Amino acid sequence: MTIELIIIGAIFAFCAAVQSAVGFAFSLFSNTLFLLAGIPLPETILLSALGSALQRTVMTFNLWQHVEWRKVIPLSAVCAITLPIGIFTLRHFANLDTNIIKIAMGLLVLTILTIQIVWRVNPKPHLHWAWGVVAATTSGFLNGVSNNGGPPLILWVHAHDWPPGRSRVTTMAITMLLTPLQLALLFFAFGRGITPPMAQIYMLIPAILIGTAIGLNIGKHLSRSRLRLIALTLLAIISITAIAEPLLR
Repeated sequence: MTIELIIIGAIFAFCAAVQSAVGFAFSLFSNTLFLLAGIPLPETILLSALGSALQRTVMTFNLWQHVEWRKVIPLSAVCAITLPIGIFTLRHFANLDTNIIKIAMGLLVLTILTIQIVWRVNPKPHLHWAWGVVAATTSGFLNGVSNNGGPPLILWVHAHDWPPGRSRVTTMAITMLLTPLQLALLFFAFGRGITPPMAQIYMLIPAILIGTAIGLNIGKHLSRSRLRLIALTLLAIISITAIAEPLLR
């Protein structure tokens, strides 16, 4: 149990540090790492949701002055429409073989990475409202099935020529508001059997705070482009490992 707690705490701290430094990738990292550590899919999604929720809350309050709530609240409400569909899909995926889940999660992360790398757009002051709806509905579904709802919103945010603070906090604020509904649906779909031990929850708070502090400090000393390159490279390595590990057994 002690070794498991250390592993979970280290994953939380690492993911918090990455997200604090580059503004994304908490769940992309945590999901794959928890699965590689042998944690079942429902518990993985719940731990990832709890950890990323705390991280997003801390960062949102740190960047509170940059949040445009008139845009954030409606988009979070749109995300909530497709969130139950994602949870329902997750419930069926949970019955699959663990190796298949690892491969599927690795492929999902690689797909998201490819889209982020390939899809380059020229930022504009305004986009048609329909693009926001597409991003939010896709995000809601991905949040439900894998707690990976950030990428569609990140692509939408980066299509705007917003100041850095607003660009960095918007996705976190939208998904932060969605967290209570997400957790309630997870408990409704899987029952209290997926509730992590209290020791894991207690480990979550200091690990997230330490990782956040480390990430904010790192972000001050490295360029944003270099940090992004490091994060994408690590994600590619971890996702390929998740795919290869079951196949090489």
